[in-house]
Amino acid sequence: MMIEFLKAGERSFSDIFGLFQLDKSTVSKHLLVLKEAGIVTSRKSGADMIYKLEVPCVTDFFNCVTAVIDSNVKKQQVCLCK
Repeated sequence: MMIEFLKAGERSFSDIFGLFQLDKSTVSKHLLVLKEAGIVTSRKSGADMIYKLEVPCVTDFFNCVTAVIDSNVKKQQVCLCK
Protein backbone atom coordinates (compact mmCIF):
# COMPACT_ATOMS: atom_id res chain seq x y z
CA MET A 1 0.00 0.00 0.00
CA MET A 2 2.87 2.36 0.75
CA ILE A 3 4.38 1.82 -2.66
CA GLU A 4 1.03 2.33 -4.41
CA PHE A 5 0.51 5.53 -2.40
CA LEU A 6 3.97 6.83 -3.29
CA LYS A 7 3.38 6.08 -6.96
CA ALA A 8 1.40 9.34 -7.19
CA GLY A 9 4.36 11.39 -5.94
CA GLU A 10 6.18 12.47 -2.82
CA ARG A 11 4.33 12.01 0.45
CA SER A 12 5.04 13.04 4.02
CA PHE A 13 5.39 10.55 6.82
CA SER A 14 2.21 11.98 8.29
CA ASP A 15 0.29 11.23 5.08
CA ILE A 16 1.68 7.69 4.90
CA PHE A 17 1.03 7.07 8.60
CA GLY A 18 -2.59 8.15 8.09
CA LEU A 19 -3.18 5.22 5.74
CA PHE A 20 -2.70 2.61 8.43
CA GLN A 21 -4.07 1.74 11.83
CA LEU A 22 -0.57 0.97 13.09
CA ASP A 23 1.76 2.68 15.51
CA LYS A 24 4.37 5.10 14.17
CA SER A 25 7.28 2.78 14.88
CA THR A 26 5.78 0.03 12.71
CA VAL A 27 5.21 2.41 9.78
CA SER A 28 8.74 3.79 10.24
CA LYS A 29 10.22 0.28 10.18
CA HIS A 30 8.43 -0.57 6.94
CA LEU A 31 9.65 2.66 5.34
CA LEU A 32 13.17 1.93 6.55
CA VAL A 33 13.10 -1.50 4.90
CA LEU A 34 11.95 0.08 1.63
CA LYS A 35 14.62 2.76 1.95
CA GLU A 36 17.42 0.26 2.65
CA ALA A 37 16.27 -1.75 -0.38
CA GLY A 38 16.63 1.38 -2.52
CA ILE A 39 12.94 1.46 -3.39
CA VAL A 40 12.21 4.78 -1.65
CA THR A 41 14.26 7.81 -0.69
CA SER A 42 13.55 10.40 1.96
CA ARG A 43 14.38 14.00 2.77
CA LYS A 44 13.63 16.18 5.74
CA SER A 45 11.17 19.04 5.33
CA GLY A 46 10.70 20.99 8.53
CA ALA A 47 9.64 18.53 11.21
CA ASP A 48 8.46 15.91 8.72
CA MET A 49 10.14 13.38 6.46
CA ILE A 50 9.12 13.32 2.82
CA TYR A 51 9.27 9.97 1.02
CA LYS A 52 9.58 9.40 -2.70
CA LEU A 53 9.29 6.24 -4.77
CA GLU A 54 12.78 5.98 -6.27
CA VAL A 55 12.12 2.96 -8.48
CA PRO A 56 8.59 3.23 -9.95
CA CYS A 57 9.05 0.05 -11.99
CA VAL A 58 8.72 -1.93 -8.74
CA THR A 59 4.95 -1.56 -9.12
CA ASP A 60 5.17 -3.64 -12.31
CA PHE A 61 6.94 -6.31 -10.29
CA PHE A 62 4.09 -6.45 -7.80
CA ASN A 63 1.55 -6.69 -10.63
CA CYS A 64 3.56 -9.60 -12.04
CA VAL A 65 3.75 -11.36 -8.67
CA THR A 66 0.00 -10.93 -8.22
CA ALA A 67 -0.61 -12.46 -11.66
CA VAL A 68 1.60 -15.45 -10.79
CA ILE A 69 -0.22 -15.99 -7.49
CA ASP A 70 -3.62 -15.74 -9.20
CA SER A 71 -2.52 -18.25 -11.83
CA ASN A 72 -1.26 -20.70 -9.21
CA VAL A 73 -4.48 -20.41 -7.18
CA LYS A 74 -6.55 -21.18 -10.29
CA LYS A 75 -4.39 -24.23 -11.07
CA GLN A 76 -4.77 -25.49 -7.50
CA GLN A 77 -8.54 -25.01 -7.64
CA VAL A 78 -8.70 -27.11 -10.82
CA CYS A 79 -6.65 -29.85 -9.15
CA LEU A 80 -8.90 -29.86 -6.09
CA CYS A 81 -12.00 -30.19 -8.23
CA LYS A 82 -10.75 -33.32 -10.00
